[in-house]
Amino acid sequence: MEPLSAATLSAVLLGEKLENLQVIGIVLALMGVILIFQLRRKHN
Repeated sequence: MEPLSAATLSAVLLGEKLENLQVIGIVLALMGVILIFQLRRKHN
């Protein structure tokens, strides 16, 4: 999660532009985290 927050904060606070691949990477990483939490919920 640290790289996601670093990229997001740099875009918001420093006005850095995110490339399309960076945005896709952020979305995929967030989807992976959400998927892990959903799978853990189902197994508990």
